[in-house]
Amino acid sequence: MASSVAALTITALLCALSTTVPSPSKLAIGAMVAFPIAAASAGFVQFYVLTESQDFVLLAIAMAPILIFGCLLSVRPQIAGIGFIMNIEFLVLLAPSNPQVYNPQIFFSECIFVAFALCLVFLATRLVWPVSDLDKQHAVVRATKRTLAASVSGDEDSSPALGFALAGRVADYIGSAAPGRGSRPHLLRALLATNDLSLAAASAHLHLEQTSDDPAIRSRIGVLQRVLRSGSSRRLYAAARSILRHARGRQAESHEPLIAVAADLWAAGLVLEGERRLIRHFCDDNFAR
Repeated sequence: MASSVAALTITALLCALSTTVPSPSKLAIGAMVAFPIAAASAGFVQFYVLTESQDFVLLAIAMAPILIFGCLLSVRPQIAGIGFIMNIEFLVLLAPSNPQVYNPQIFFSECIFVAFALCLVFLATRLVWPVSDLDKQHAVVRATKRTLAASVSGDEDSSPALGFALAGRVADYIGSAAPGRGSRPHLLRALLATNDLSLAAASAHLHLEQTSDDPAIRSRIGVLQRVLRSGSSRRLYAAARSILRHARGRQAESHEPLIAVAADLWAAGLVLEGERRLIRHFCDDNFAR
């Protein structure tokens, strides 16, 4: 039972971590390389250091050098995967408990099960779900197009999470389009411009909802939303100027939401005016490759 639990734990951790790295197969290779080191370290600590007493201080002193060694390996980007995976495998195989179980047969069976699980994960990353760099780039482009359509139509909420998600997609594209592997600077520029437009449109819809208590704005919300969906920088500039004219002569506390709406509309117009040629590819299904 304990052997299968250790194997399933390692498998679940590797599958979860593989979704956060550019190359899951390299992560699986790093786990296989780190496994002998982790198994030898766990066996040494369990059957040599901890046999005399079960003191927590002794356990911490025995674990510290191995964990520090794994952290030092993680400093170098080339072998970073080996370092943190080694620490994970070491802790899973050691499985410190009170009282500690000293059974070499159980420990050996755990190592066999974990090694078998690592081989299955490696084969899966190679055969079952291989994802190329080009597939990752296409996924980023499709997600960016969906976000732009939702932001312009008002279906996307303006929040810090949206900004983090857009930044994460740009990072994913950069990681999958490193120099020499199909890097296209014009597409990266288009992604950045489209993200700016998505943020401005989502923020404009949010501020329009906040100003719906104003009767003059409430009657024009539909028109302003159609201006956002029109993709015309001139209409966006005109809408921003009209809102600023409406804000004149009003009380100071009511200026802020109106100015925010005007600023969002103006920002969207600036992005469209400067990068219309690039952004238009994200507005339909016929994306120019």
